[in-house]
Amino acid sequence: MLTVYDTFHLVTSPDGILLVSTKSLKDPFVIVKNEKLGFFVIHAGQANYDVRFEVKNPSELDLCQMTCYWVAIAEHNHWSIAIPYKHRTLDPNALYAFTSISIQKQFSENDFPEHFEAYGSLSIITGFVE
Repeated sequence: MLTVYDTFHLVTSPDGILLVSTKSLKDPFVIVKNEKLGFFVIHAGQANYDVRFEVKNPSELDLCQMTCYWVAIAEHNHWSIAIPYKHRTLDPNALYAFTSISIQKQFSENDFPEHFEAYGSLSIITGFVE
């Protein structure tokens, strides 16, 4: 299912979610997911988008298996973030029409502090200014 926000598209599937920027590579995603605040996406300096109502079981999303992609759509470059549900894999090519795609960062447990989702002020920034 595709949900269109001002600066990105959210694609939901039984295996997880895919965030696809509609802005340039200078706009990273900021992802906030914890027990106290819920699940938010901040992108391109826009207000927080509370996407937990679009995503079934946001608590099951596995940020430790998240992947940040550099993608091309037509002839424009963007960021895309794939976040699978726990014990699942997510194929971004099956969810969105990319011209090309390459991995920028594959996250793992080593990228996060222990019990990070219980932190009140931790957020994840993906993508970088080129």
